[in-house]
Amino acid sequence: MKKTCYIFTVLISLLTGAALVPVNIHAEPYVYTTQTGKHYFYNRHDRGLSHAKKIYHEPLSKAKARGLTLSGTESNYASKKRKVIRKATVKHIKKAAKKSS
Repeated sequence: MKKTCYIFTVLISLLTGAALVPVNIHAEPYVYTTQTGKHYFYNRHDRGLSHAKKIYHEPLSKAKARGLTLSGTESNYASKKRKVIRKATVKHIKKAAKKSS
């Protein structure tokens, strides 16, 4: 019984074309730009676009062809410049003070 149900399901899917769905492997990322701006943004609600009157959604290749560069307010760019400082506990501070004495 299970075998006949499986064969019937496969036959129906082949006849309807459900198994032949085209897949877009070469999907290109889209970015947000302005008409006169110098930068492109991955996030539509980035603070660099807050005062823009009109925002365009275009492929990254088109934005780069126009000579646009990645915005400095993008999180990927900002995280590279961020310096993380380890918080010192009281125990470590006392230990360092004893060593220096």
